[in-house]
Amino acid sequence: MLLTRSVTLVLLLAACSSSTNASPAPTTGGPALDRRPTGVAASTVLDCSDPIATLTRPDGGYQVVDDTVALQTARSSRTYLDTSPTGATSSSSPLFAKTGLLVRTGATAVVTVPPRRRGRVAVEWGNTTHRSPTTSLHVPRCPGSRGWIAFPGGYFVRRPECVPIDVRVGNRTTRVHVGVGTGCRGQRPPPAVPTP
Repeated sequence: MLLTRSVTLVLLLAACSSSTNASPAPTTGGPALDRRPTGVAASTVLDCSDPIATLTRPDGGYQVVDDTVALQTARSSRTYLDTSPTGATSSSSPLFAKTGLLVRTGATAVVTVPPRRRGRVAVEWGNTTHRSPTTSLHVPRCPGSRGWIAFPGGYFVRRPECVPIDVRVGNRTTRVHVGVGTGCRGQRPPPAVPTP
């Protein structure tokens, strides 16, 4: 069981770090890092089709919010997310941090950037062309047997910061914090990637 969860997590993280899918289904949208967002949508609905992985439950590296969505946060991870340039020269979001979003099938939620951070933080998840950077991602009732599905994506930011993210499930809103390019309290840098 532990070996199966470890293999699943490795596949999920590899999928979030590259354009390779964990399943043989083709990816219709390229990596978010290769795109140059010119605008941020006020609201977007997650396209549930073509998830990169299916899990029985999220790994310990992800914080589960109200048994509905799971994200890598300052509470669940000792290291912050690394950023890379998006290549956008006139964008308010020149940096991107890759990380997966895990969603429980059949449940709904809204992942939101708080108003004071809009204009410098946006989120984007999905594995199709039906996605765009947004400040409010609506998670619909994704179909599938009871379990979790994962999507690639992450955070666009103007500069490194500890980003607050609100997750609303029903009438309850939970705020989590995500270190993007710099740590939230107690976080350290991610391990250096060895150069060939």
